[in-house]
Amino acid sequence: MTLMLRTLALACALVAVAQAARAELTLDAVLASSLEHFPAIQSAVQETLAREGRVTGALGAFDLALEQDAKLRTGYYDGRTLDTRVVKPLPMANAKAYAGYRLSNDDFPIYEDEYVTTDGGEFNLGVVLSLWRDRAIDPRRFELATARLGVREAELDLLLARITTQRNASRAYWSWVVAGKRLQVYRELVALAERRMSAFEQRVAAGDIADIFIVENRQNLLRRQALATDARREFEARAIELSLYLRDAKGEPMLPDPSSVPASLPAADLVVADTEALVDEVIDIRPELARLDTRLAIERQRLRLAENELMPRVDLGVKGAHDVGAGPRSRQGLETVFDLTVSIPLETRRGRGKVSEARARMNQLELDRTLLEQRLGNEVRKLGTNIEAMREFVALTGDETVQAELMEDAERKRFAAGASDFFVVNLREERSADAHIRNLDARLRYLHGVADLHAITIDREALGL
Repeated sequence: MTLMLRTLALACALVAVAQAARAELTLDAVLASSLEHFPAIQSAVQETLAREGRVTGALGAFDLALEQDAKLRTGYYDGRTLDTRVVKPLPMANAKAYAGYRLSNDDFPIYEDEYVTTDGGEFNLGVVLSLWRDRAIDPRRFELATARLGVREAELDLLLARITTQRNASRAYWSWVVAGKRLQVYRELVALAERRMSAFEQRVAAGDIADIFIVENRQNLLRRQALATDARREFEARAIELSLYLRDAKGEPMLPDPSSVPASLPAADLVVADTEALVDEVIDIRPELARLDTRLAIERQRLRLAENELMPRVDLGVKGAHDVGAGPRSRQGLETVFDLTVSIPLETRRGRGKVSEARARMNQLELDRTLLEQRLGNEVRKLGTNIEAMREFVALTGDETVQAELMEDAERKRFAAGASDFFVVNLREERSADAHIRNLDARLRYLHGVADLHAITIDREALGL
């Protein structure tokens, strides 16, 4: 009894393995695999991480710092001073705040009296900021702004890589499926010729028909075998292309099982109702346009920085200081110092040149965006027209295939009844096969068009995103 149970369990396991081997490969499985493992997507992910690292680096310009100055005078005067401060750059008005402590002796010449502190030292607190040039933007803030826009640009590139990959994966999948269907059609033609060859050999041996029938059928068989061989080569080539997107758990390309070709193709029932509304939708969502907008934003920041160089520099510093301990009366109490620095550029060729360059780049990007909008609009219109035409062509070739199969079946019955000719039967079979192939080609063009439409409209569900 135990042996019988083990045998039954083994048989069930073998059946399960066989069924798994024959499981159909679905488009969803291919899209999930390509989204997870395709190198172009992984490369775009790493670029995004690199851009985020650049943002962190740009933020470093505003890091807190500890600064220290020491001065030692030797000779007739023996003055020593140590100035320690903590400095924090601020992301506004090119400002920096600081707090420090300064200690020195009083052995300095009269013209360096500002170095002298009381014996307890001086505590100070201050801020320096720009009132004109560098008030609205400066190189540090420009670097940070462009780094953040660079992250946005990388995110758009990642989305575009995913869209392109999933579109190409869909096209490769349907090309492989249709190539498998073509191979099935030609193999069925070969099987018909082989069965007829066996029947003819028996009839020639019985003296019912002449040897020429075998010769003619062998010629047909060889021609069909050549067609099947070419179809098999095409099927294998499409499988290799699909393996770029179908990958194993380690991310390595994996050839699809030839027996996993789906039993049927989806119906050609997609209708593009309002093409112009679709054009407006595409222009609103395409990452290529958003990427150009991001580049335009970077150039606007560059223009602001260039215009900033044309302005005079007016920097204001405010410092409060208080000495502690014994010392001269002039060092006692709270001291407030205001410092105003003015610098006016007399020649501005560098700034004017940068302004002209930035404005030209902005105009260039705006023209590129206009052209891209027009191209995307035309692409959507062409896809709508092509899908509609291919949908009708699929229906027409489908009807043609049905009629060809009816004629083939009727002719085969007439031949079996002795009312038809072998050559006519052979012609009907090949015309039926040709109709099948034309229908498959029409379906493939339709499915490729649908994949392109899903990509250009960023249909996330259809793209497996």
